[in-house]
Amino acid sequence: MDLAKLTAFLAVADERNFGRAAQRLHMTPSPLSRQVAQLERELGGALFVREYHRVALTPMGEALVGPVRRILEQAGELPAIAAQARGEVRPLRVAATAWAPTARVTRFAEAVGRTGGESASGLELVEDSDDVVPGLLDGRLDLALLHLPAPDSDGGLSAVPWLRYPLAVAVRADDPLAGRESVSLAELSGRTFVESVIPPRVTNAMRRVSTMLKNARVTRTEQVQGAPGGVEISREVLLRGLATFVPHLPGSPLPSLMSPPAFATIPVEDEGFGMDVGLVWCAEQVGRRPDTARRVEEAVEALTGAPLPAGAPVT
Repeated sequence: MDLAKLTAFLAVADERNFGRAAQRLHMTPSPLSRQVAQLERELGGALFVREYHRVALTPMGEALVGPVRRILEQAGELPAIAAQARGEVRPLRVAATAWAPTARVTRFAEAVGRTGGESASGLELVEDSDDVVPGLLDGRLDLALLHLPAPDSDGGLSAVPWLRYPLAVAVRADDPLAGRESVSLAELSGRTFVESVIPPRVTNAMRRVSTMLKNARVTRTEQVQGAPGGVEISREVLLRGLATFVPHLPGSPLPSLMSPPAFATIPVEDEGFGMDVGLVWCAEQVGRRPDTARRVEEAVEALTGAPLPAGAPVT
């Protein structure tokens, strides 16, 4: 039994799908399936019930998820323990949402890299995945740049807001709104929108935006068939004359899908209509390592101009 097989098992257990688990591990489904099958033979029983579109854990699989996760977490700590024994400083382990402005993600990486003279080579770009929260809470991650509020139901995280970026409405180039410098939510009442390009895992940060849309009676939406993505949504806007909301920021990965000459994006002028991004950490975890706590505090102060507040609430 080796760590690769345990990693394969945990990925499938988390994703409930061999294809997505293989993508997560940067491999193809066939060798992943073989690793799981070998582990099942070694353990003497099935870990999953294979269904048509998904898999389900067997009772034995359910019982093993927690222990396997702890084993892999402890194994992941070995390089840091060895580095500490050699007198070396462990780099901060950080993650950042790929949906934040590129310039801000770069600045975040630079600020983290300057703390303790360490590089930020461990920066992981995420889609605000819920996996980031367990990583912060169990110490696998030290600091993250995420949309706020962070999906932390138990209140174990602290956060400092950093920026709010505006949203724009994206339409076809021949739409009556095209060419406008800005538009208000009131003017969008009655328009039919396709669901936002902003990924579902950011919906926790969309609640305030959704409330503003509801108050402005911007409520007519249509769903994209199948798994929606930027390409599918831009197709609906182009072919059916619908509209959608996208971040209004240079360097964002989303507006490039709806660029001229086929599309036009018009900023929404209503105050507060945007997405909040902030720095998130677990004070309990970083406090266990004084050097890590110092470098997290340095990074927060360098980015926001304010010292890290003890036990700051998630905003």
